[in-house]
Amino acid sequence: MYISHYSLQDWIEEAAADNTRTIRLQDASMTRMEHQGLVAYQTSLILLSRIDSNGHIQLARIEIETIDRMRGEGTKGMAERCEEAYQLVRAALRQAMPDVRILRGVYQEAGLSESLHRIHSSQELWTLGQIDKHDARTRFIKPLDETITET
Repeated sequence: MYISHYSLQDWIEEAAADNTRTIRLQDASMTRMEHQGLVAYQTSLILLSRIDSNGHIQLARIEIETIDRMRGEGTKGMAERCEEAYQLVRAALRQAMPDVRILRGVYQEAGLSESLHRIHSSQELWTLGQIDKHDARTRFIKPLDETITET
């Protein structure tokens, strides 16, 4: 059984209260096909998962950005922004739980992969800015709390 969270902050608070020892953290990119099999949308995201004290998977999924390939938006810089967001989440985890082991990957169970696209968790670590509204390559991650840093 898995339980999805709609708030990253709630997920972190519950993980800390449950004395979680290991967290799986994964950055990823997903594509949605439309228009006769052409890649129409590409979304960068971060997945957090842990096993709670009852043996259930606790999951959060944070979308960073979606690129519309059919409108000609390029993916340049998408991986870098995803990495910046990943590091902010990692730092927030370390700040709340200094001794937790953070491993790459996602805890899985049957049916979870098909459900991932329906899970959307909010976060308050960054906003996504864009210098030129017509050019997705000018997007950037703007941390909301400059005190969150990796330790």
